[in-house]
Amino acid sequence: MGESGPLSPTILTIGSLKGGIGKSTLALNLAQGLSRLGKKVLLIDLNPSSRHTLDRSDKGGSPQGMVQLLKGMATPSSILCHVTLDDEYGFHMVSTRVSTPNEALFFEKQAMDHKVPPLVEQLSRGFEVVLLDAPSGLGSVAKAALESSHWAFAVSTCEAETLRALPLYTTLISWIRVHRNRLLNFGGVLIQKFDNHSKIQDTICTSLTKRLGTIFLNTKVPLDQRFEVAALRSIPLWRLPRAEDLVGVFEELAQEILDILFNKEARDALSQQIDHISGHTQWLESQLGAICREYGLECAIVSDGLGFPIVHYNIGEGAELFAAFGPLAGDTMGRAVDMLDLGQVDQMVLGIGDLKVLLVKRLESEKENYYFLALLPKGFEWRQGLSASISRLVDGL
Repeated sequence: MGESGPLSPTILTIGSLKGGIGKSTLALNLAQGLSRLGKKVLLIDLNPSSRHTLDRSDKGGSPQGMVQLLKGMATPSSILCHVTLDDEYGFHMVSTRVSTPNEALFFEKQAMDHKVPPLVEQLSRGFEVVLLDAPSGLGSVAKAALESSHWAFAVSTCEAETLRALPLYTTLISWIRVHRNRLLNFGGVLIQKFDNHSKIQDTICTSLTKRLGTIFLNTKVPLDQRFEVAALRSIPLWRLPRAEDLVGVFEELAQEILDILFNKEARDALSQQIDHISGHTQWLESQLGAICREYGLECAIVSDGLGFPIVHYNIGEGAELFAAFGPLAGDTMGRAVDMLDLGQVDQMVLGIGDLKVLLVKRLESEKENYYFLALLPKGFEWRQGLSASISRLVDGL
């Protein structure tokens, strides 16, 4: 991907690890919000299973898409669909146009062969902001979207299961930036379906915002039945009656994103926040690594009181390895934490097969509770000083 000059389009990936959270509907309405703020917008739907209907129902819709372009059966101009908002505003859209399993496999193969980024760059010419609606997960098309982009925004709800997947997705973003696309920046996390009346969601959001600061955008899409209706029908909010207030939320979100993209002061503040968090995380990882090496722990994770990982050691460098370990760690920690909270003990050792055990230890600080999970060889002897070392690490959180 070429360097982005002053007049070049700014390309954003809207992605997530978890499916079914309304990401595509968010991307659609974000395109609308950006358009209403005066930007010339292109939305590229890279999801082979997408149900967007705009490009079919609007005048000028095309029966062809990315697949046909990759096969040489279409031209860039022939697959552009103009979506009309009203007499003044609108945006353009391109779909994948996958209609058979073979076409889905073809598109995945083209993404693996790095054929998607040049097409995205070609389609983006003449637009100011380009949104890539990436499929959920860690597949080749999701990676191709990040390879094509200047910015990546992660979509999440404020529910524990979805938020726990965020570190894995941000790990993928970091890997793509190091190995494939040095122009890629992490823009932040977009929270949607936020229930203002849920105490647990408010607690989770407050805790994460306190620790991670500006990584979470201020504008949250509220939990609203109208949004669900739009998602089920795969239509934008402006086509629903009496949805002006929700349309306004997406204009606020669009303005916040534009501030990150084009406002140097806001962009520098986000960069400083990310650098600070990254530096502190690296320090924590080095301390945890030293503890594991000194006391013979094979790998370890420290999580907050809600079960969200804060720092880990020797879980694996690649996102796939972290994903493989994550469900085991999450399930084991969840069950052990329940038992620790009910009992009068602060640690438990759980057997895994004949050779390994998992240690789960609860630690208390002035701020909140933390949990320490480590994989040990069976027969491990608890050495004096390990508890104190773990406590010092938690004090540094």
